[in-house]
Amino acid sequence: EAGKITGLDTLLSGSYIGLQPGTSDKPSRKFIALPHKPPISEYAPGLHLKLHAQVLHSLQRGSGIYHKNIQIGSVQQYALQGDDTVLIDFYIKPEYQNLVKKDTRFWNASGITISGGITGLKVQIASLASIFRGGIMMQTPAAITDSPQAENGQLFTLYDDFAAAEYGIPLTLELASGEGMKQGVTKIIYRGMELGIIQKFDINKDKNHTVTAHVLLDPRAETILREETVFYLIRPEISLMKIRNLETIVTGSYITFVPGEGAFKDHFTVKNESPPRQKKEVEAGDFGIMLTTKDLGSITVGSPILYRKVEVGKITGFTLRQKEDDVLLTGVISKQYAGLLKTTSRFYNFSGVDVDADLSGIKINTGSLVTIVAGGVAFYTPEQGKPAVKNQVYSLYEDYAAAENSDPVNPGDRVIKLTARDLGSIDKGSPILYKKVTVGKIIGFKLRAKQGDVLLTGVVKKEYANLVKTTSKFYNLSGIEVNASLSGVKIQTGSLETIIAGGVAFYTPGKGKTAAKEKVFPLYDDYEAADNSDRVKITIHFGRTDGLKKGVLVKYHGVEIGEVTRVHYEKNMETITVDAMLERQSGTLLKDKTHFWLVRPEFSLTGTQHLDTLLGGPYIAIAPGAGKGRVEFTALKEEPVIIDERPGLNIVLETENLFSLKTGDHVYYRKVKVGEITGIRLSPTFQKVLLNVIIDKPFVSVIREQTKFWNASGVHVSGGIFSGFSMSTESVEGLMAGGISLATPDNDIMGKTVSSGHKFILYGEAEDSWLKWSPKIGSGKQVKK
Repeated sequence: EAGKITGLDTLLSGSYIGLQPGTSDKPSRKFIALPHKPPISEYAPGLHLKLHAQVLHSLQRGSGIYHKNIQIGSVQQYALQGDDTVLIDFYIKPEYQNLVKKDTRFWNASGITISGGITGLKVQIASLASIFRGGIMMQTPAAITDSPQAENGQLFTLYDDFAAAEYGIPLTLELASGEGMKQGVTKIIYRGMELGIIQKFDINKDKNHTVTAHVLLDPRAETILREETVFYLIRPEISLMKIRNLETIVTGSYITFVPGEGAFKDHFTVKNESPPRQKKEVEAGDFGIMLTTKDLGSITVGSPILYRKVEVGKITGFTLRQKEDDVLLTGVISKQYAGLLKTTSRFYNFSGVDVDADLSGIKINTGSLVTIVAGGVAFYTPEQGKPAVKNQVYSLYEDYAAAENSDPVNPGDRVIKLTARDLGSIDKGSPILYKKVTVGKIIGFKLRAKQGDVLLTGVVKKEYANLVKTTSKFYNLSGIEVNASLSGVKIQTGSLETIIAGGVAFYTPGKGKTAAKEKVFPLYDDYEAADNSDRVKITIHFGRTDGLKKGVLVKYHGVEIGEVTRVHYEKNMETITVDAMLERQSGTLLKDKTHFWLVRPEFSLTGTQHLDTLLGGPYIAIAPGAGKGRVEFTALKEEPVIIDERPGLNIVLETENLFSLKTGDHVYYRKVKVGEITGIRLSPTFQKVLLNVIIDKPFVSVIREQTKFWNASGVHVSGGIFSGFSMSTESVEGLMAGGISLATPDNDIMGKTVSSGHKFILYGEAEDSWLKWSPKIGSGKQVKK
């Protein structure tokens, strides 16, 4: 259906049949399915109303009912009537039913409405949803807001557009001619306010063929319908003596009036000239002001001063000040509006054109087109300040944006400073957000050539100032951030405003303390950079790539201390470089002798290791070392040899079969325990078993280059039936627990002493000659061959 997608969940779950309970007490098991969802039950809370329309327009089931661009209900169903009209059933939600009165007006808001011409172009666009799906707007005229509440079943008229639905008091005006005026365009204007519009003209059958204009008058102006009120026409006047009302060449002629007293009257004759002035230009009680500006622009004497687009005063004069190199304007605010002026009021040059576009629609408001030609001044008051004093001097800004950014810091607001590598799409006025709520804005920036960065100034509103702590982190939220990996695609954006115009966001990890006013915060490129700002970045080079990807954890003794943030090939396309971020306190582990390796599940003759990685995936382990600090490492191909820290000699024994040996088994020399097995692992090619052994310090000198090692586990039986049997074991402990024996040759062939890491062969059993060796070993000095 246009403008919406329904039943999207059925792409995954499959189609299903919806059900709406009935109201009958009679049970049934046979039903006729409807082609679409039925209307909301008439017993549901809310208002169930009807609209009578000549044409359906682009309305459909589900089209919204809107009030002030907020959807308050929806069209339920419609049907063609016998008189060729359309009857529409619609529903108003319970929370909005108090808005609908018996005299409320409804009109079609579907699509785009353009009316008028060069003298008064109007473009009305509702929300994008109503353009595609249709929509109905509603409004209760201000003059009849006390109308009774609407009741269920009430029938209303659906007008074609807003103009047709507009409420007003009928008024007729007799004119000598309709020259320069148009139906639906020519307005009744008083002091810049539009109070009515000519709906149609009738040509009278009198001798002069005068014209009668039918007007709908704004109810607020009902008090001017008095006998002494004078209506007159405003149109351009050009002669050798004067030029007046030149702006009406663009805006078109309009009708205005001078209010009078007397009995009620709703028919008047419009005069061609304004009546003699009965009042002074400046009345007693009017409030005088002064404005300073760099140039006058299109402002002149008589230009209106506006507040919320209502004329509340006018410019009375101006003078060029050569010393100050500016223009000083004088103006007056009518006494009834003097209370609107405060010391904090801001004045700006008003061009009369205001364009506001967002996803909900485009609004073009030309305001009073008189200001396009004659110029005008507008003002607003951002904060409740002290009452202004007469003839107070204000700055006149070039436009609303300049006024808004002129003095954005109010009492209690928090000013913050940020440093960034570059400005990006951030600009003055860019929002500052906390949890996607706008809490402030950027008010300025400057390039610092010496520091090579940009210093930004922002302001956080006083009600949110306490959110800024010493631990707060600010980051750029501009544009769209796309993070893609094998696990999926993550797209993160801020609001539409920050995508287009840029923005800054911040968060506060931990409690933190109130930040000092002079503190300068770094502005990080994105959330990830901010989150990693307290971590240590390291680089690790790997020869193997199995399981390496972004997000792989770094662990120390099984505890997570960081994660991989980037994986990429080096130039040789063989070596993998990994960037990882570690917790700040892990920095003490990063030394010259520190080792990293990738931990994966292992299966060996002694059992299995690291089974947790079958579910959790591989991880990078760290073994701290000594030396100077560093942040770049080359990973080991496998888990490093575990070096026992006890005093002694660490050696490696290589064997094809582990037999029954295990970690902790003893090493014997002449049946005396001289060491033990500290670790068991497979060789890199998985063809051998490697045993890590430590020889206790007192016996280190026994171990020489030609020392032989053999498996001394269990019982050794030899012999036969006729020769007899012999049985031997290294020790009872070796019999029960297993172990290794060693022998060192006699002095002439024993060889030199060895250092830690030396590798020996582990034999399955001893040769007879080894058992006969009986070297004389001294303090461990090298023995010559």
